[in-house]
Amino acid sequence: MSDPRAGFTLVEALAALTVLAVGLVLVQQIYRNSIRTDHAAEQMNAALWLADRHMAIGVASPLAPGIETGEGANGFRWRRHTYLADPSDGQMRGIWVIEVEVSAPQLSRKTRLVTMRLGPSSEAVR
Repeated sequence: MSDPRAGFTLVEALAALTVLAVGLVLVQQIYRNSIRTDHAAEQMNAALWLADRHMAIGVASPLAPGIETGEGANGFRWRRHTYLADPSDGQMRGIWVIEVEVSAPQLSRKTRLVTMRLGPSSEAVR
């Protein structure tokens, strides 16, 4: 019979340390992923804010076809494209499309906003 006061064996102690080490590695990986995800969310939020700002400027400006581009803070690039919707069916007369697209070197995808606005038809713009 073994003595109940003998304590843990070396194998039991090593097994417990191995389980603890694996658990700590998993927690560290979860922490790193959450930091990476948080940074990506901040970048997407900043891109969306910039796109919204340039969309508001485009909607408030006089309508004229064209493309405007620029660069914001932290390497964000924006592009606003204003054009008259295709009036081929005869029912889209005077509807303008305003597209704003924002990209950044840190983002794997672009943020894009699109809206439509009533305005002068193509004859009035020419």
